[in-house]
Amino acid sequence: GTLLPQRSDPMGGVPTRQQQPMHGGSTSSGVQSMNGGVAFVSVPAGMAPEGIFHLGAIDDRRYQMDKDRKHQVDLAIVRIMKAREIFHHNLLVVKVMVELQDRFDLNNQLIEMRIESLIESKYIKRSEDDQRLYLYIP
Repeated sequence: GTLLPQRSDPMGGVPTRQQQPMHGGSTSSGVQSMNGGVAFVSVPAGMAPEGIFHLGAIDDRRYQMDKDRKHQVDLAIVRIMKAREIFHHNLLVVKVMVELQDRFDLNNQLIEMRIESLIESKYIKRSEDDQRLYLYIP
């Protein structure tokens, strides 16, 4: 099974020290001691207590959340551009922020990044007369 540090309190306090046999191994309570007497509790694989996450899982969740937000911003921009077909940069940024403000906090930088991505993907383009005007590409 997986070894997890045994804590003195549920909020992640200092690891407890246990009596240990002369050469390591398990004590009579089934607690394994290693690393200078810090106690570890044996937990079957897949049965880790809630709230203990592998750092990779947190990174994966953050990556997925960022990906979902980018997708929502892309959809909002395309939806707005499709309805109006021509939009000024500042007005588009404000319109996207207003549309998505109830879902999550976002900033101008993310919206501008997504506009550039949609230009590269040929969903919208800049006006030849005014670089601050965007045109929807049907």
